[in-house]
Amino acid sequence: MALFLMNSCERSTQGTVVREQGDTTLIEHHVHNRWFVRLLQAGIVCGGILAPFSSCYAAPQALYVTDGDVIHGFDAVTGAPLPSFTDISLLGATGLAMGPDGDLYAGNTDPAQIFRYDPTTGAQIGAGPFVTFNGQNDGHDVQNPQGMRFGPGGSLYVADVTLSNVHIYDSLGNSQGAITSASLDQPGDVAFDSSGNLYVVNPGSANILVAKGSPPAPLADFTSPTAGGLINPTSLSFGPDGDLYVLDIGGGAPKVVRFTPSGTPDGTVLSFAGNNPFNPAYLAFGPDGNLYLSGQDLNTAAGEVLKFGTDGAPLGTFIGTGLTAPTFLVFSVPEPRSVVLLGWGALGLGLYAMSRRRLRTNRPRRTPGRIALPANRSLLERRRLRLPLRTRESRGMGA
Repeated sequence: MALFLMNSCERSTQGTVVREQGDTTLIEHHVHNRWFVRLLQAGIVCGGILAPFSSCYAAPQALYVTDGDVIHGFDAVTGAPLPSFTDISLLGATGLAMGPDGDLYAGNTDPAQIFRYDPTTGAQIGAGPFVTFNGQNDGHDVQNPQGMRFGPGGSLYVADVTLSNVHIYDSLGNSQGAITSASLDQPGDVAFDSSGNLYVVNPGSANILVAKGSPPAPLADFTSPTAGGLINPTSLSFGPDGDLYVLDIGGGAPKVVRFTPSGTPDGTVLSFAGNNPFNPAYLAFGPDGNLYLSGQDLNTAAGEVLKFGTDGAPLGTFIGTGLTAPTFLVFSVPEPRSVVLLGWGALGLGLYAMSRRRLRTNRPRRTPGRIALPANRSLLERRRLRLPLRTRESRGMGA
């Protein structure tokens, strides 16, 4: 019996696929014991209650980095290049996202299209782009794709810095329209919280906007303009604490500002003012719950990915070679907020236990002792039903 934590949707007739919307968690199990199947269907997952009873294997974790016209793949634990991954070459590579199918999606600006790739090898999936550029001015095209994320329902949300909207594409790459607002100006990134609400950076008003629900409601202010000292917010991501972390590159003093779930500023986590030689470009949280920033060392002009704790404590250079001008980042596993699935697993176990108790309560009680059968039941029937044989004593005949 084995339970596998997967990052690709490999369907099986012997298991059940459990899917978390938004950033994606796919769990496929191959078990033949009905009791374990019921537990798994109730929501118990690897690393949770069943860990002592099953073998758990984590699929390889990867970090993908946009670097000019190239997309690199790295081991998300060691920072070493992925040996099986061939760098992806595009003309103006931009935003990255992991799809519900476990594949890697990447934006391109020349022309403005979105492609789909095998996350293990880097090979393109499909003969053409996932999202094409038709040049018809019919609302289908994204002009300058930047940050992108898959949201609830499996649709892809793409921030368009040129058209100042968030374009939506379905699972086949068809346009589903765009989210616009009079206050939305040159958005560069999007993110989803654990409830499926959409958040958008809004440099024009130096704030963050939110569209709640699915489908999203109209955009509204999540933070007030310039709250927390925002000047030019460019990137955002939810941390393991449920707070929203925003990278701001304005004023010549880049910083990472934290906001509570209510939109209240909760301090500057990182500041790159003064003699700090690092120029950050993008932020993302890794599966270890730490904060990763791409950017350049201004002293050496080398590209880097640095690692920090959620409190801003420096944890060293994660990737220090092989990069020139890194920007967008995406991990092949969900951000730490997705571990809420484990909480649902515990809840599933409780519900399962309650259902078992209810079944026992409603089940007719059996009377202790032997089951009375008509005396004319044959010996063959009794043996087939595994009932006690009727001896001469039990029939009252004596010796």
